[in-house]
Amino acid sequence: AKHDVKAPCAGRVSAVHAVIGNEVSAGKPILSIEV
Repeated sequence: AKHDVKAPCAGRVSAVHAVIGNEVSAGKPILSIEV
């Protein structure tokens, strides 16, 4: 499956906390954005 991830602000991805195949709970971050 392919899904777009929308960010609340412009910036650069500074860390990825989840990868394909990981189970992610609601509210858990999948990436960090440096603004």
